[in-house]
Amino acid sequence: MSNIKCAWPKGSSKEIIRLFQAAGYSLPSDIDESRKYTISGQHIDYILVKPQDVPILVEYGAADIGIAGKDALLEQRREVIELLDLGTNRSRLAVLGASKKQPFHDITVGTGHPQIATAYFAAHKIQANVITLSGNLQTALSSRLADAVVDKVEEEHAAQSSPLHETIMHISDRLIVNRVSYALKYRQIDSICSALSLVL
Repeated sequence: MSNIKCAWPKGSSKEIIRLFQAAGYSLPSDIDESRKYTISGQHIDYILVKPQDVPILVEYGAADIGIAGKDALLEQRREVIELLDLGTNRSRLAVLGASKKQPFHDITVGTGHPQIATAYFAAHKIQANVITLSGNLQTALSSRLADAVVDKVEEEHAAQSSPLHETIMHISDRLIVNRVSYALKYRQIDSICSALSLVL
């Protein structure tokens, strides 16, 4: 029986590594420093990719399972199944930079999450020009390119993020699976899911 292929996000936190190790899956603690594209372990072969590419690999079957942030799943809307909230990399997606005294209308918003931001402001009947940016979004504020930004804030730093106008959603890593793989390799994938559930 062939190993399950897992799309592993490069640069992921040590939390995820420890979680898989605690569940009994062998993988090196320095996996993020590896220059290899794939690392074979017991039961699972890890495909090292950029975090934003994980849902794509899983949707198209290049990987059976993967680890992706909830924000990436909502932003990309890929045809994958979300199996488990791993509880790692907890953070929040928030509107930053706009004063609470500032009226929210006809504003320019910079973000790396344009789909989520557009849906949020539309739902709140706020006219917003959403521009897609990458990198440090604070530059968009300091240069006055944007009136506000929608960005990820780590939970422990949320109190220091000033001004934090409003939290859009709380996010964390999720275990996702390809639809066909879940049908054909159900026992293997369910075993992985169960093992991880026991150590959450």
